[in-house]
Amino acid sequence: MTWPSTHAPGTMGFMLDRIDDELKRSGTISDRIQIAIVDAVNIYARERFRFNETFTTTFLTVGGQQNYSLLTDVNFGNVINTQQIHKIDWLTITIPPAVFDMPRMQPEEILILTQTGTQMGQPYCYAFSNETLMLYPIPPTGTPGTGPVSQLGLLVGGSGYTPGTYAAIPATGGHGAGLTLNLTVSGGGVMQSAIIANGGQGYQVGDVIGAILGLGSGFQMTVMAINATGQGPFLMSLGAHVDLPAPMGFTGSTGQDTTGNRWFTDGEKLIRSRAKYELAVNVLRDPTLAQMMSPFPPDENGGVAGAAWDAYTMLSGEAATMTARGAIKAMAF
Repeated sequence: MTWPSTHAPGTMGFMLDRIDDELKRSGTISDRIQIAIVDAVNIYARERFRFNETFTTTFLTVGGQQNYSLLTDVNFGNVINTQQIHKIDWLTITIPPAVFDMPRMQPEEILILTQTGTQMGQPYCYAFSNETLMLYPIPPTGTPGTGPVSQLGLLVGGSGYTPGTYAAIPATGGHGAGLTLNLTVSGGGVMQSAIIANGGQGYQVGDVIGAILGLGSGFQMTVMAINATGQGPFLMSLGAHVDLPAPMGFTGSTGQDTTGNRWFTDGEKLIRSRAKYELAVNVLRDPTLAQMMSPFPPDENGGVAGAAWDAYTMLSGEAATMTARGAIKAMAF
């Protein structure tokens, strides 16, 4: 180990070198330092801090299907194992053109409501158990053949369009009418994005739509989902607090030079202090250092707060402030 570190700030290697320098161990316990850093990250992974990542995705309900597993459903590809899933933050349902919040219930309440298996319709609440979302009522088995567009597929950008942004451009093609799009054309004349402004009526899944805009041509998208109130399929949006793979999150397998891990930047003081506490207790047997780095609240007799506790309360305070402002939503079981 050397100091100044040869690794970039915000990496495992940089933090390892810094802790080694602070403990003046000259690389003799570098393996134990790395273990302590990983342990510290895992200890705090379930907490909500200002910088913690959330996992947000959308999925369409399937007729007659009540349960959607975060581990096996293709919509939740970023969730690798049960250890990543901490809490569901929110779930919404889109009933074009509005979006509604889905209140959470206990799993047994959902089971009681659906015990006959005949309660079907537009879902209005959910439960989360065993890494599985449970919806109530159960989305209908029969889905309409036509309806307003709720989701479009891959964008083919075409060419020759005039750069700029365009609101509520009527779509062409398909079986329906009334679909309008908010379009953005890049500086190179290629259609860059298309957002549904109005879903229209009478469209079918698989319809290929385009738009007339100046002299450009070639832009097209495919209708992936339609919606009709009470019939489905329904577009659901899910926000969950999970430990994402590196560099967004931390899995313990990142290399020493992997950058972009916010545990080593925004949460650097917390992880460094907690790692030194673990080393003081389990490796160095140094009670003075353990007290200085303590992650626990100071006692009622005027004890001095340790560095890990100081860092934890600071980050928790930031999260509480952002929750009060509505910048992040408080997690709930």
